[in-house]
Amino acid sequence: MSAGIASDWRPSKHIRLYAYTWVGYFALLVLLPVSYGSREAALAGSGLLLWAAGSVAIAYFVDYKLRARQPVTCVTVGLPLRIPRLERMIWIALLTSLLGFVSLAYDRIGVQAIDFSQGIAVARELWRQAGEERTGVSSPFSVLGYLFGFSFFAATALAHLQWELISRVTRWGVILITIVLVVGNSLLTGGRSVVMVQLACMAATAGIRGILGMQMMPGRGVRIWAAVGLVIITSIGYSLYVFSERAAAGNILPERYVVNTLDYLGGRPSDSFYELQQMPEFVAGTSQFAIAAGAYLSHSYGTFESVLDSDTTPGSVSFAFIRQLLSRFGLGEDVTQSWLLAGRLLSFPGALWYDYGWWGFYAGAVVTGLLIGLIPRILAVPTGGGLSVAVAILIFISGLLSPLVPAIDVLSVPFMLIGFFEIDLLGRLWGSNNWLYVSRPFRLASMDSKEVAA
Repeated sequence: MSAGIASDWRPSKHIRLYAYTWVGYFALLVLLPVSYGSREAALAGSGLLLWAAGSVAIAYFVDYKLRARQPVTCVTVGLPLRIPRLERMIWIALLTSLLGFVSLAYDRIGVQAIDFSQGIAVARELWRQAGEERTGVSSPFSVLGYLFGFSFFAATALAHLQWELISRVTRWGVILITIVLVVGNSLLTGGRSVVMVQLACMAATAGIRGILGMQMMPGRGVRIWAAVGLVIITSIGYSLYVFSERAAAGNILPERYVVNTLDYLGGRPSDSFYELQQMPEFVAGTSQFAIAAGAYLSHSYGTFESVLDSDTTPGSVSFAFIRQLLSRFGLGEDVTQSWLLAGRLLSFPGALWYDYGWWGFYAGAVVTGLLIGLIPRILAVPTGGGLSVAVAILIFISGLLSPLVPAIDVLSVPFMLIGFFEIDLLGRLWGSNNWLYVSRPFRLASMDSKEVAA
């Protein structure tokens, strides 16, 4: 290993993004006026800190060793995309998602007769009850909707990766159609998971751009922060809207609804929470819903405390959605035994402890750190195309969502992967097997090993 390589090493930006996710999670736990159980607080807190610190350290170590041992001096990129094909793939992914969304909407409204006129909270409950009462899928439209309705994740990732090379019309098409699809699918499900996965996918793609030596968010300083701020504000606003709709569905005042929600999530409001009631009604209600949104993102800590305090761990939680999904198609047995705290989020480390104990808990940290450190090498596969990008994004999303939930058990993630496979197959049929490099003037193609294979 040369001294030059070692002294020039910089931690990949994607690892820092992963570390910041855990920092933000612990910051929420400290800042929110919410407390959880105390009997296992020290064990839960120290365990999660060790898990996060260990996985970050391993990711840094793997990244350092691989780049120091195998510097890239000659780049083989397979068959790059041409710009016209790049744009066609993006538009096909968007239009396919629109057709999938229409199929899902028809299944919910026309086939299952879910009534959305009373708000998304009531519709979500009706949809949940309908799912429990039947076996198998509701209709072929549901299958088509899920198979083709989530390829917009691939479209946004591909557009984000090559933002500087696509036309203004395509950029606006990606922005506007993705907003419609994210909002539409969120309203159909009555939840926030699609928004959460889209934000995580954007962060993961930004991390890939950082690995390639590009700006993580394309554009200039003020525009970047304005766009990021708009996305965050919109996401928070939608989360507050969901809570307000659920409160309205039960005809409950905001304070009482939030207190009940915190109790359900295993938390208790502190004295400073009740002081919000002294503010104007709109400000107080909005602040209380914001606390509920923050608790929704951090209550997995309280869930982990609860399972640590339990003498038994009935059922299993790892890959529960995947197993349930396969059972709908007659592949495997249905998940019939519910786990201890069904309805609450349990973090990825917590799920590993629940199913496999402390050995599985810390083995998960090692594997997570190893995979995050390997992302640059996964992307460097010359003919990986959309499959390499999909695997890298899945690993990254799993890391970013690990404080909250096992990512693979979020409803839209498996179908996101199907969307990547579909668009990758389309690109290969057109003769392109690499998404990271596009036919462009030579002056725009960097051959610096630090930028290409970070």
